[in-house]
Amino acid sequence: MYSSNVPHNSRSLKVEGLIPGESYTFRIMATNDRGNSPYSAASTAVSTLLAREFEVITTALFNMTNVLLRARTFSENVNNSG
Repeated sequence: MYSSNVPHNSRSLKVEGLIPGESYTFRIMATNDRGNSPYSAASTAVSTLLAREFEVITTALFNMTNVLLRARTFSENVNNSG
């Protein structure tokens, strides 16, 4: 179960801590000064992307708190010339 307080004018919510490659459904319950609404019907199932391993090609200092990384997935390194 994931719970979050969301401003009334929000149109999206970032849900953290999901497991790569898993499917999830979501239901919504509203709360106001009169109490809680019933839960909505479950959403269509959505799946998170699988985690991908990558290698860093180059790095550059972007500013005092950020580093720019250029990377590629290992699958981009495969030589398919036979």
